[in-house]
Amino acid sequence: ANRDGIGCRVTVSAGGRRQIRELHGAAGHAGHQNPAELSFALGTAEKIDLIEIRWTSKARGVTQHRDLPAGHAITIQEGDPPGVDLVPLQPRK
Repeated sequence: ANRDGIGCRVTVSAGGRRQIRELHGAAGHAGHQNPAELSFALGTAEKIDLIEIRWTSKARGVTQHRDLPAGHAITIQEGDPPGVDLVPLQPRK
């Protein structure tokens, strides 16, 4: 099982822009690992029109999530149905 989603391809569409990232294994130094996560710059977009995930599992295929709020850390877990957690980000000063 690939519970961290390593190798999946994520496409985010927001504010008329489309961005694509692939999730690679966590990297680290001296036994400490950085989290396996992706970041997307949304500019002034107030919402994410679409997040599309192409999972490495052929059984799972592709999942789509629409109309999610910008300004949040979003965790999407593979499953049926997939789990989606939203945590508001603190504004930068």
